Amino acid sequence: MTLRKGGLDDIKDARETILKYLNEHADFLPLSDKSTPEKIKEKLQMSKKLFKKAVGGLYKDKAIEIQQDGIHLKK
Repeated sequence: MTLRKGGLDDIKDARETILKYLNEHADFLPLSDKSTPEKIKEKLQMSKKLFKKAVGGLYKDKAIEIQQDGIHLKK
């Protein structure tokens, strides 16, 4: 038995976690798709795969900007 909900619920939760982090840290997350799985786990308690899916969705929805230094919340 797994504690994860699976699929779309995991992605939705991951997106909320990223947005919460951005709101609590001056609209900036110092991570990118080049970040190590360990760094992502340390900051957000999620896998790199889940992080990339969530960031991809937020980017597609125009909620975030991906820059060299990390992820910025769009105003």
